[in-house]
Amino acid sequence: MKIPKKLKVAGRVYSVELTPEVMALDGVQSYGQVRFSNSSMKLCTKIDGNTRNNASLCVSFLHEIIHAIDSAYGESDLTEEQIDSLAEGLYQVLKDNKLDFSEREKL
Repeated sequence: MKIPKKLKVAGRVYSVELTPEVMALDGVQSYGQVRFSNSSMKLCTKIDGNTRNNASLCVSFLHEIIHAIDSAYGESDLTEEQIDSLAEGLYQVLKDNKLDFSEREKL
């Protein structure tokens, strides 16, 4: 999966940034974060000085997308564990089935 620089969720355009380090609000390093106040997502490219692999980055990206969807369409009541499970499961299905949602050429 190619991670885009911009992503639209529920009509809101989020900027997406890959950065070596992402700090959560409590000052702890995080794999990623979504900020609703400025419509941004950040994904951490390194953990403990080691570069993360593409699968790990993609799961974090899906995790943050699920947060944005939950905020826009839900009541923001999914737990981190539920979001982790959904992100891992969604990544597995997309990857294992080589799903691509781009439109086919018209014949």
